[in-house]
Amino acid sequence: LPVLGGERALATMTSVSADVLGLGGRKGVLAPGADADLLAVRGNPLEDHSALLDVAGVWVKGEPLRL
Repeated sequence: LPVLGGERALATMTSVSADVLGLGGRKGVLAPGADADLLAVRGNPLEDHSALLDVAGVWVKGEPLRL
């Protein structure tokens, strides 16, 4: 199996998956008109993938969720 680099792995989990599901342009991107779903983490997941486990905030359709 090929190994994905950090940036490609994150893209696969976000914009690429949205495109495959027919949701490209709405999900998996930060852009005007998109749904504004966002996961913020403490740390840089490109340097350390375990940073994805240290969630700082979540927004769904632009509204923050209480953690």
